[in-house]
Amino acid sequence: MCIRDGLGVWRSRRPTADRPKALFEQIFYPHAGSCTKGVPEKLPDNVSRLEDARRKRRGLPPKNRP
Repeated sequence: MCIRDGLGVWRSRRPTADRPKALFEQIFYPHAGSCTKGVPEKLPDNVSRLEDARRKRRGLPPKNRP
């Protein structure tokens, strides 16, 4: 849940049973967590998978994909 305080700074917190969501607060979800399409097998040439880039940076081989 994200809100802006009086100075315009973004703040976030997790609603709990003790402190539920207030009427003025909004709940945001990451797109990757709610997307039903899944990850495409073939990405455009100018796009790289973050997982592959991280593995390369660590000196690990890329994962085998079908």
